[in-house]
Amino acid sequence: MSHPATVESQPPASCPAGGFPRRLFWLLFTASLVLRLLVLGLNAHHAHPFFFEPDSTDYLRDAADLSRGMGLRDLQGAPSMRRPPGYSAVLALLFAGGLASPSAPIGAILLQMILSALTVPLAARIAFILGGARAALVAGILLALEPSAIASSDLIMSETLYTFALVGAFALWSRWWLHPSGASLTLLACLIGALPLIRPAGTYLPFLFTLLILGWGPPGIKAVRAALVFLLLSLAPLAVWKTRNYVLLESTEVSSIGPWVQAMFAQSVQEMA
Repeated sequence: MSHPATVESQPPASCPAGGFPRRLFWLLFTASLVLRLLVLGLNAHHAHPFFFEPDSTDYLRDAADLSRGMGLRDLQGAPSMRRPPGYSAVLALLFAGGLASPSAPIGAILLQMILSALTVPLAARIAFILGGARAALVAGILLALEPSAIASSDLIMSETLYTFALVGAFALWSRWWLHPSGASLTLLACLIGALPLIRPAGTYLPFLFTLLILGWGPPGIKAVRAALVFLLLSLAPLAVWKTRNYVLLESTEVSSIGPWVQAMFAQSVQEMA
């Protein structure tokens, strides 16, 4: 007796036949990386190289403390939550490995350029699934040439890491949708859970992806069960960080910089009134 094919094995109707062309992936990555390295070369050979923004100081100080096992502290040595720990933790690994330092950040900049260049074919792969090879090529070219992405990868800021992780999350979502498995769902949850620890803007993403699983998840899965597992796993990193902040600082904020900026804005409005 013949058995009908399972629902999970059938790709969505919009998915093109065959996988994303490997040659296109590496072509977009190489072109993007070359463009970013050219900008790095121009910056490094400038009379006054520009690698830092005002916010960079916080990340560098936190990373230096983490690389020495001292935790996140303010200038007085007390526990701090000025910035989320994700980006500083990546910098700390580079500092501990001797690949970069607060005064010589080239190693960190090179890593960011690789991540920025990888973001381009990852996004193109998503466009390929949605609209085919032509959509992938257009999306890849536009992102490879996008000025702010090139410029931000040349600075000690969290934008490049966050963008790479966010696009990677949607790439994992598409992979899980096409080939549902517990491992891919767990990996997706871990990545989504890490995003708020890079930038607080990612705080809402666990709830967004939970709704996507419930309403638009792969056919044939147990949506409620998958959504619940995903939500618990994706909220765990943020819950740990907020618990730490509550215990040490009596605050459940992800970062103290947000309320500080809001207070500065309110003061400015009051002064103008």
